[in-house]
Amino acid sequence: MDKKYSETWILVNGEPLHNFKTDDEIKIKVYENDLVEVDGTAYTERVKVKLQGISKNIDSPKLDTIITTSQSIEILGKVRLK
Repeated sequence: MDKKYSETWILVNGEPLHNFKTDDEIKIKVYENDLVEVDGTAYTERVKVKLQGISKNIDSPKLDTIITTSQSIEILGKVRLK
């Protein structure tokens, strides 16, 4: 994640969990049926976030999913376990 988009937030069940201020990659802990979203409302530009790693027991969202947001909150996916 480009540092100029450090105020992009990852939301879990509507709650802000992490942003990209300190790192361009973040880890989050999720559970079955959690809703994961990307909040790019701070930016008028298009911001892309890519899911680069998942635990082996996660079926959804899928690895390498890319979400693009522009002044919006976009759904990355609902967590489904295998």
